[in-house]
Amino acid sequence: QGGGAPRAFDAYIMVDWSSSGKPVTGNDSIWVAAGCWRDDSFTAGAPANLATRHQAVQAIEKLARDWKKGGKRVLVGMDFAFGYPSGFAKALDLDTSRGAWRAVHEYVAREVSDDEKNRNNRDAFADACNQRIEPSGPGPFWGCTQRASTEFLTQQRAGIFQFPYAGCIAEWRATDMRAQQRTVTQSVWKLNCGVSVGGQTIVGIKHLHALAEALDARRWPFDTRWVTPAPGSGCVWFAEIFPSLVRYEEWDAEHSLRRDRTQVQSCVRRAAEEDAQGALAEQFKPPQGLSEAELQRVEDEEGWILWV
Repeated sequence: QGGGAPRAFDAYIMVDWSSSGKPVTGNDSIWVAAGCWRDDSFTAGAPANLATRHQAVQAIEKLARDWKKGGKRVLVGMDFAFGYPSGFAKALDLDTSRGAWRAVHEYVAREVSDDEKNRNNRDAFADACNQRIEPSGPGPFWGCTQRASTEFLTQQRAGIFQFPYAGCIAEWRATDMRAQQRTVTQSVWKLNCGVSVGGQTIVGIKHLHALAEALDARRWPFDTRWVTPAPGSGCVWFAEIFPSLVRYEEWDAEHSLRRDRTQVQSCVRRAAEEDAQGALAEQFKPPQGLSEAELQRVEDEEGWILWV
């Protein structure tokens, strides 16, 4: 139940993402949880497990569009990096006049393919980026499978190349380093090797860009800065989330298959509970402890993880 405090949003959609190359369900697949306020009553439905990214995008777009048409402010949290460490857009020689983040999103949307059966070219995209950035050797992307390994894209990084790469590319974003104080994080440059953070980000940004364009949505904090939407504005905001940072129900071995389902449910619940107390808006304010230069990189290129 709401306590009468001003809320920042009226509905929430939380997504546990996947970079699988084939349709898949269960853990390590896509889970979508959602909930909505009606006056001071909050209702959340059962999470949906989608086998492909195209199915997930269709479900997210329909739900967000319907709520937006009803005048609701919709927060969509997605579990992949919205930006790369500083220097990536510059190293790719992209036009950053409208923001480094936008240049990268448009480049990924244009160059990455991902069909209705999850078949995608994430490794080939990473390989092409590496060649464009530094044609004399591998990096900054790494961690591909043995089959995808090339002269420019390697399975391992240690002993092969170091960061900062090409004189300007950082290994970690400021938000990743902040998150490392609370949990184990993986580099966005690491494509696979058991943890597909890099792969999820590549296919994730492609679909994020398409969704944002289709819904006329905002991507926090890039084109929103550090505010929340006005009441009654009927809008969709996307924010990066890291579900393992959110406290969720414990499970035992018998119920381990509910892990990802439980995490997205917990993200919806936390957003609603904080919003009921008028506290969620605080999470959208500028991160504390950053220098002016660091904050500018966050706003223009790297992005920030909600609840970090």
